[in-house]
Amino acid sequence: SMHRFRQKVICLGMSFRLSLRLLHHIRVRIIYPEWWCAETMLLAQMQGISAKRAQTLVDEYREGIDLEAAYAKADEYISLRTVVLNQFRSSGSRMGMATSVAKAKHLQSALDSTVGMRADEKSAVKKALRRGPAGVARP
Repeated sequence: SMHRFRQKVICLGMSFRLSLRLLHHIRVRIIYPEWWCAETMLLAQMQGISAKRAQTLVDEYREGIDLEAAYAKADEYISLRTVVLNQFRSSGSRMGMATSVAKAKHLQSALDSTVGMRADEKSAVKKALRRGPAGVARP
C-alpha cells in the first residue's frame, strides 16, 4: 500500500515537472518572441519610425528564431505529459504502476536527449520509444 502510494506520488511529481517545463517553454520560446515583435511594431509607430523599417527589423528577428521547432518541442512535452497522466490513471495494480513509472522515466530521458538533434535522429529515438525500455513489458 505504501509502495503504491509512493509510486503515485512519483508519477504525479513527474507530471507536475513536465507541466512546469511546458509552461516555461511556451512562455520563453513562443510567447515572448511574438510579444517582442508586436511591441517593436507599436513602439516604432509611436516613435515615428517607418513601418517598413520596423517590419524589416521584426523579420530579421523572426529569421533568428525557429517557431516551428518551438511548437514541435511543446507538442513533445504535451504528449509526454499525457502519457504520464494516462499511465497514472490507468494503473490499478502494483505492477502496472511500476511499469508506468519506469516508462515515464524512460520517455523523459529520451525527450531530454533529443534537444538539438536532426530530424532523422529524432525519428530513431521515437522508434526506440515505441519499442519500450529494456526490461519493461509493454502494456
